[in-house]
Amino acid sequence: MARGRYPARDDIVVHRWTGPDPGDYTDIDSIATSGVASTLARLGAVVPSPRVEQALDDALRRGYSLKWIEETVERLHRPGPTGTGVLLRLLSDPARQGAVPDSIFEGMTARLLSEAGLPTPVLQHPIRLGDGRTARIDIAWPQVRWGIECHSRWHHFGPSRVAADHDRDHLLAIAGWQVTYLTWHQVQDADYVVELARSMLDQRGRQSA
Repeated sequence: MARGRYPARDDIVVHRWTGPDPGDYTDIDSIATSGVASTLARLGAVVPSPRVEQALDDALRRGYSLKWIEETVERLHRPGPTGTGVLLRLLSDPARQGAVPDSIFEGMTARLLSEAGLPTPVLQHPIRLGDGRTARIDIAWPQVRWGIECHSRWHHFGPSRVAADHDRDHLLAIAGWQVTYLTWHQVQDADYVVELARSMLDQRGRQSA
């Protein structure tokens, strides 16, 4: 183990940032810890952009203020490999306008489709059903009434959830919508997902013409 002001340990990876404002830290069990916004601002220095985007979406789903995050990264931004540029690019990305993805799975799928040059979908699109309820489609193209549901075991597992999905899908069909379910395994094959989406958008577009 190295000696000095900051002893090193082989089993722990430590990243140190210099020059923060006192307001960028919070105490957890008497340990000074970087706050959510300042962590997001610098995260791009140590992980790739998709991981930063996942962390950003998670923070927004938890109710943290987008304005606070934007103001923090703008204040902390410096030239060089500080990580702030990654978050700034994500915040200004037109593909991120609209609702926050409901899960990492949904966000990853939406990003994959956007980068393939397909028409920009609407996330968490609300649809009024015939029984008065409102259904939300994970990734939707309202102009052709087609959408994708990211089918995870966490949200769709069990007889009652499967039955509820079927009931909702029947009501969506009556309203003229078609929904395609994708699993996590399928989304790992980007070419498959992009070709599926492109074919379905073309087919639904011709049907609605």
